[in-house]
Amino acid sequence: MQKRLFTFGCSFTRYKWPTWADALAPQFDQHYNFAEGGAGNSFILWSIAEAHARHNINHNDTVIVMWTSCDRQDHYEDGWQTVGAQLVDVKGSIIRDCANIQAAQMALNSTTCEYYFLSMIDLDTSDTQVKSQCDIILQTYGVLDSIKPSVHTVIYKGDWHNAAFDSDYHPTPQQHIDYLDEVLPELPVDGQTRLRFAAIDKRVRNGRWTADEHWYDGYCVDRF
Repeated sequence: MQKRLFTFGCSFTRYKWPTWADALAPQFDQHYNFAEGGAGNSFILWSIAEAHARHNINHNDTVIVMWTSCDRQDHYEDGWQTVGAQLVDVKGSIIRDCANIQAAQMALNSTTCEYYFLSMIDLDTSDTQVKSQCDIILQTYGVLDSIKPSVHTVIYKGDWHNAAFDSDYHPTPQQHIDYLDEVLPELPVDGQTRLRFAAIDKRVRNGRWTADEHWYDGYCVDRF
C-alpha cells in the first residue's frame, strides 16, 4: 500500500520556493498539495472535501492542514478566487472558521487517517472590542486544542517584522524546517532533504531565487 501525504493551506504551504509540505513529501510515495496562495479557512475546508471525494482519503494516509488567518474571504467564480487578507467582521469570521475547523476535524476523524493541524497565525484576535466574545467562541468550539503553535509564534516570535525580508513575510526554506522541528518532531525531516533545503535557503536569502521559479509547478493537483 502506497503512503500518501495530503497537505492543505495557503501560500505558507505552497509557494514559489519549497515549504514545510515539500520538506515532508520525501517520506511518502505520493504528495497531493491542495494549498493555494491567499486561501482562507473556508477554501481549506472545501479543499479537504474535494480531496477526499477525488482520492478517498483513508487510514493509510497522512493529512496535514496549516490553517490560515481569519481575515480572508473565498469564493468560486470561473475558478477559485483566493484573494488573501481583507476587511472582515472579526467576530463573524472567527465563528465561521471555528466551524470550518471543527467540520474538518469531524470529516478527517471519519476517514481514520492520521492528521495534524498546524497554523500560519493564531486564531485568537487582538481586536479589543470583540476579544471577550471571540474568546468565548473559541472556548465553545475547543478547536485551539487541536492546532499546534503557529508559524507567527514559533518562527516570528509574534511579530511579522522578524521575517527574513521586509517585502516578503513568507518563511524561508530553512525556517520551514525549523518550524517542523519545533511543532512536528514525530515526522522528522531526513538528512538529504535538510541539505537540499539549506542550499535553496542560501539562494533565497541571496536573492537568487527568480520570480519565475515556481517550486510547485511539478505537482499541481486536479481540482474543480
